[in-house]
Amino acid sequence: MKRILNYFLVISMLLAGMSVQLACSSSKKVTKQKPQPVTQPKKTETKPPNPFKNDTTKTTHKTVKKNIKLSTVHFAFNKSNLSDHAAQLLANNVELLRKNPQINVRIDAYTDHIGSDQYNLRLSERRARTVKNFYENNGISSERITARGLGKAPVPCYMNTPEKGCRKNRRAETHVVKPNPS
Repeated sequence: MKRILNYFLVISMLLAGMSVQLACSSSKKVTKQKPQPVTQPKKTETKPPNPFKNDTTKTTHKTVKKNIKLSTVHFAFNKSNLSDHAAQLLANNVELLRKNPQINVRIDAYTDHIGSDQYNLRLSERRARTVKNFYENNGISSERITARGLGKAPVPCYMNTPEKGCRKNRRAETHVVKPNPS
């Protein structure tokens, strides 16, 4: 008996929902939309490039800034050596730098917030030097690279643990700074 009542209740709820749905759909008015006038796009004059003017440095600078994205590498707690994954990311950066010899880079290395300021500054400098050495050992000229250790990352990470710190802050970023004049 209880089952029959449950079935009856479910069926009546379904029918009520369907009748509400039918009532809503039948009350909608169909309106005719006015056709929109078709407008022609405005013609803009484009000047042909001047073959006698050399603007390559300006366009190269804009292209480099927008298209080149170099990877950031992370380090283990209290370490300045590269993991295999970090070395692969830097190898990808090296390929981009080889294909774009007109750009210079700056390496900014950071640490997490565990330890003294002085110790973290030295550790971040070692991390920056490690990345710079990787680039130089793989054929990137030292004149194209500046490296600096900045100590503790400017924004503390809230997912840190006392014994391991915050991996997100233990990093070395490679930034495109400017194209070489060539």
